[in-house]
Amino acid sequence: MGLLAEYALTPDVFDSTSYSSDEVCDLRLQVLKDKLLSSGLVRNLRDGEWAKQFLENHRPWHRRSKELLKKLVTQKRIVPSIAARTNPPNTDVEWCKEALASHNIIGSVNNYV
Repeated sequence: MGLLAEYALTPDVFDSTSYSSDEVCDLRLQVLKDKLLSSGLVRNLRDGEWAKQFLENHRPWHRRSKELLKKLVTQKRIVPSIAARTNPPNTDVEWCKEALASHNIIGSVNNYV
């Protein structure tokens, strides 16, 4: 049995307007679903604020996104992550910066273990 990969995803991955068409979004999310549900974990950035985006935000989440998020929760594949930057993200670019900062914190800790 191999190790699980841990991913940090920006919310726009699940936003249907981030893709050229609904069909492209559907295909990309299917690939992501296959990978995450077979060998991945998703980092719940900023003490769970990442997951709250999908409950509170009124972006056009693709229907497959909702299905994937439910499966990630039921299979316990969403893992907690502390806040890495001072200010909470308001854009997808800021979520990406939070993810990178989170990775740097975890990498620093692992160097001492």
